[in-house]
Amino acid sequence: MEIGTAIIGLVLIAIVVVPFLMISKGKKSKEKRMLHLLTTEANRVECTITEYESCGNIIIGIDQEAGMVFFVKVKGDASFSEAVNLAGFQSCEIVARNRSRGGASNDSVIDKLELLFRSTTSGKADLALEFYNGAENFQLNDELTVMKKWAKSINNELLIKA
Repeated sequence: MEIGTAIIGLVLIAIVVVPFLMISKGKKSKEKRMLHLLTTEANRVECTITEYESCGNIIIGIDQEAGMVFFVKVKGDASFSEAVNLAGFQSCEIVARNRSRGGASNDSVIDKLELLFRSTTSGKADLALEFYNGAENFQLNDELTVMKKWAKSINNELLIKA
């Protein structure tokens, strides 16, 4: 009788624990794939990632010695990557595009979050890296926290290189 109870207990524990292990393995595999895409983008311009961070379907990294920022956004099997040479930019800031939900409460909803690189040249266009798009993702995760950290870090790099 006690062996039967122990087996049932082990089966129930396995039913609860296995999904969490599978989710964790899937996240690690996705992050590893995104890191590979990021390092491939950096290697393409002969740079080395010195620091990186991933959040959801994006990963951002920097080569501090070369003054380059690398960004990859994965959507299904497709990916978008960008290499940003900080020499052509004066500042980095967070841009949130909001819309009003309407009604009496005047609530606003974030439609887009972008990391905007302001150009040093007036004729040259600014560069925006899209971290969040409400049409693609239904829920905002840690994108804003990650963006604040990287905007501060990139602005520090811009000050050092200036």
